[in-house]
Formats: sequence, structure tokens, C-alpha cells
Amino acid sequence: MMKKLDNENIIKRVYTSIKERVITCSFPPGDRLNIEQLAELLRVSPTPVRESLNRLVAEELILMVPRMGFFMKSLVESEIRDLYEVNQILLDWSVCAVRKGHLKGGDVGFPEMSLIMEKLVEPQRLSAHCVVRYTGELFSHLASHSGNSEVDLRVRNINDRLHYVRLCECEMMDNPAEVIAPLYQMYDGVCYEDLRHGLRSYHEDRLSLLRSVLKARRYSPQVVGEEFGV
Repeated sequence: MMKKLDNENIIKRVYTSIKERVITCSFPPGDRLNIEQLAELLRVSPTPVRESLNRLVAEELILMVPRMGFFMKSLVESEIRDLYEVNQILLDWSVCAVRKGHLKGGDVGFPEMSLIMEKLVEPQRLSAHCVVRYTGELFSHLASHSGNSEVDLRVRNINDRLHYVRLCECEMMDNPAEVIAPLYQMYDGVCYEDLRHGLRSYHEDRLSLLRSVLKARRYSPQVVGEEFGV
């Protein structure tokens, strides 16, 4: 029993560690993920690494090319646009669902909302990582209280898949916290119609900025795997 728990803890640790590196693009887009090297880096056997990579493939965070291995995905404009558009639709639906319950963030299990709001309006500039984390937490909270588990899972997955793009966006802004703070205030103030408009504007702005973000990063528009016929 203890051995089984130890194995589960190892797999969880390995998965979390690799996933964090993937969503922050610690491995360059298009790079092959070497199982043996990752196992050595994390001081584990190749088995939990392989299991973790297969899980990340299922979550569409990386690619598996038959007979070639696992690869980081490239940043592709059309795919990122699709993710933003789907995210906006899901969040709009979530706001409407939450509105039916007439609840605000603090009333539905978001006790840290006040602290986050204070940090977002502080004079000193928040790091891009903090802003991205707070953005994801707001979106996930909305989705988790929509009453639809599929919406919740989808929004959380999109948070992961857009994580690096959001980091890049924040680095191009003078004060990215100013973009997220009003959304928190609308949610906390039960201003649901304003929140719907705010979320729509947020996603429209992200789409208008996307090409500049990708150009600044100089990533190829080709999807990893296309050259292999995947």
C-alpha cells in the first residue's frame, strides 16, 4: 500500500514539474522532449516521465509524433485565436449561469478575492507571472461555479494552453494588472452585465495584440508534426 502511494506521489510530482516547464515554455517550441534526459533531471525512472508526457498529450499541451517521440507545440496564430474565442464564449455562458444564483465571488468560495484585488491596484508593478495566475484564477472560478463540469474542465485547460501567450502579452504592457483589476471589481460587485462586456473587450484586445506577440517572439507559424504528416 505504501509503495503504491509512493509511486502515485512520484507520478504527481513528475507530472506537475514537467507541466510547469511546458506551459511556461521552458523548453523551446518545437523541441523534442527527451524522456531519458527528463528522467535524469527529475531523478526518477523513465516510466513516470513517459506517463506524464502521455497525459500532457491528452491535454493538448504537447504533441506525440509516431516513431519520433514527444514534442513541444509551436505557437500557431490560428490555434491561439480559436482558444481565445472559445474561452470568451465559455466565460460569457459561465457569467450568465452564475448570475442566476445572484452570487458574487466572495459568496461562492472565493475568499482570496479581496486580497487579489488589493494586489492588482497596488502602485508597484506586479510580475507577469502573478497577473497571469490571477487571470487564470478568475476565469477558473467563474467556470467552476457555472454548474457545468465540462465548462470548468475546458476553461482550466485553456488557461494552461494560453499560459505562455498571456505571459508574453503581460511583458508587452506597461501595467497588465490594470486590465484584470476591473474584471475582479465587476465580479465582486455583482455587475454581471458589465462583466460580460468586460470579458468580451478583454478577449478582443488579446486577439488584436496576438500577431504582435508572436512576431516579437519570432516563432514559426508551422505546427510541429505537420512536416511528419501528423
